[in-house]
Amino acid sequence: MPTVERILLIVNRAAGTGYSRDTAERLRDLLTDAVGERATLRVEIVDDHPTARICASRFLAASNTPALIIAGGGGGTLRAVIEGICEGSAVGHLPGPERVRLGALRMGSGNVLAQQFGVPPNAEAGLRGIITNLHANRTVPCCVVRLERLRAMPRFTTRRRSEALGSSVAFPETYPVGTADGRICIERQQDSSVLKI
Repeated sequence: MPTVERILLIVNRAAGTGYSRDTAERLRDLLTDAVGERATLRVEIVDDHPTARICASRFLAASNTPALIIAGGGGGTLRAVIEGICEGSAVGHLPGPERVRLGALRMGSGNVLAQQFGVPPNAEAGLRGIITNLHANRTVPCCVVRLERLRAMPRFTTRRRSEALGSSVAFPETYPVGTADGRICIERQQDSSVLKI
């Protein structure tokens, strides 16, 4: 197994149709069996995206040792965890795979990104896949783009590198984005970097 000394499993119990503490305990047991005492394991059960973001940010800030963060939820939970990982990073300098690795479990209603990466819909099967990839030191590059909205918190969005234009391509500095109520706001790209998932 590569040098991952700390693991955080975040389960959003409100994702999809909802998850019980039993589900989180089964996932924890699977991880414990896989890593034994080679890494410390922490499980956080959250009810919303802001809490998932805070958990990821605090976990990463607590130590510089190599870590794995697994987001168990939908696309919104994964986005919140990515925001937590990116929080505090200088523009263009996201933590690399030697610092943090990210895994996603398809536990939400859509899970488009996790589905694109081939994560099975069953959370336990997905976790077994993450463990296998961790043992084999396999990661997939994923572009992370930071967007800032006028009068809103920064958001991070992701795309598989094969589907993105790539980090070396110049994006326009500003571009219009429609909102649900029909207003147009201008979003500005602040950061384009690669985070290994």
